[in-house]
This record gives sequence, C-alpha cells and structure tokens, in this order.
Amino acid sequence: MNCGYGSGLSLTGKKMCMRNNLAGKTIIEEGGEPTKLKEFKMIMMSKFVIPLIQKKWHVVNENLYRIDIHRKRLDEYCQLYPKSDLELYKYIIHLVSSIYSEHTELADIEKKMYENVQGAATLAQKTTRIRLRAEYELYNLILGRPTNGEHYDDLVLGKIKNLLMDESLSVDDIKDRLLH
Repeated sequence: MNCGYGSGLSLTGKKMCMRNNLAGKTIIEEGGEPTKLKEFKMIMMSKFVIPLIQKKWHVVNENLYRIDIHRKRLDEYCQLYPKSDLELYKYIIHLVSSIYSEHTELADIEKKMYENVQGAATLAQKTTRIRLRAEYELYNLILGRPTNGEHYDDLVLGKIKNLLMDESLSVDDIKDRLLH
C-alpha cells in the first residue's frame, strides 16, 4: 500500500494510510502530497507564474515583495519533504525574479528612449516576437538567413527537421552534423 507521506501502522499492526491528525483535519490529500505543499504550489502559480505568462506585470509586482518569504518557506519544505518536486520551484522563483528584473530594465530603457523626443509625436506598439518553426530558426542560426532572392534549401530544412526528432541533440550537435 503506497500512501505517500501519511503511511503508518494501525493498532492491529497493519500498514494503513493516516489521513487525519488528532484535530480531525486532513493533513494529506488523496494524491499523497501534504496540503501545505499543494497550497504553496498554488500560491506560486496564481501569484507569479500565471500572471507572468499573461504579462500582468502589475500582479507580479504586487506579489514580488513576498518572494523572499516564499524562498525561505520553500527551503523549509525541501528539508521536510526531500522526495518532492520542490527543487523545480526554486528555479521558478529564480525565473520569476529574473524575468521581472529584465522587464523592469527594458521598461526603464524604453521610457528614457521615448521621453527624449521633443516636439514630435511618437507612436510605438509593442508586439510579441514572431517565431519561425524550429527548423527555420536553426537554419537561420547555423547558416544565416537567405538574402534577397534566395530561398531556404529544402534538403537542409528536411535534414534539420529529422535531426530535431532526436531530443538529446544540442544546437552544436545539429550544427556539426549539418556542416560535416
């Protein structure tokens, strides 16, 4: 019987899942993960990751003051539950901090760039970068973008596409196989 964190012995000596404490409150959910871990993960997703994906920078900013508190709590949870997937959340916290810092720096640079224009109307529209399919991106990265009148080499694109099927290959590996 696999009960996750809440397994123990009953008075009969049989192994059983212990889902309640003396207060009668559930400590472990059905999935075998403590409630406080699930709550922590939900907080991280709802206050940081989802707003970041949705580019709701004000929400991230409003919650960023608590990032150190979450980092300390995460360290405690990693000590208590070493078999969990909490190491991933350390990277998520670092990622959120880094992305928000980059966004803030970029916003400051844009502000300085556009406030120096005097006597002229300016209009700027921010859009997300359009990405090409992976084989075209790699083609451009390795061989360079085709210039005026040139076209992408279909044979090379096909070879790149086949190499992309092997997920273990890095860009350098693909480059080596293409050029040799």
